[in-house]
Amino acid sequence: MSEKIISEVKEYIDKVIRPPREEFGGMPTCPFAGPELDSGRLMIDVVIPGKVSLPELINKFLDSGKRSALFAQMSEEEITAEETKQYQIFINRLLRKAGAKDYKCICFNPNDKETNVNGFNPREHAPYFLINIASRSELSKAHKTLMKSKYFDRLNSAYLKFLKVKPKKS
Repeated sequence: MSEKIISEVKEYIDKVIRPPREEFGGMPTCPFAGPELDSGRLMIDVVIPGKVSLPELINKFLDSGKRSALFAQMSEEEITAEETKQYQIFINRLLRKAGAKDYKCICFNPNDKETNVNGFNPREHAPYFLINIASRSELSKAHKTLMKSKYFDRLNSAYLKFLKVKPKKS
């Protein structure tokens, strides 16, 4: 089961996240996911309640030497868009508890509706609720790189607020 899920996550990266999109200034939805995957620096795994816990996977990731992780969250209950932020806060606390205060998580919920750019919502295409873990410094560097590009130019104010990005002044 896990191999099938991991394969679907890789396919999502290749078919939805990697291709350049006009909605994101001609850049991929996430310009960093494809290169992380290609270089072998991205750990992909599956949280399976009762079998494989998120704290176990966090520790496995921290011991792996990989630069980032992407976990598919299996769940009997659907995680609503409203619950995403609270779950993300919970995971960030788990990271701190595990001694990984230099890391941060970003959750990608297929139920998120605020992430629509001109009719395209990359998160709604996610095959599962996804948890990305990366170092705060790498995320900061990536954010600064994107701020110098046209990446955010077509994002509406709700999406910019969701991402905590201040709109460029015209």
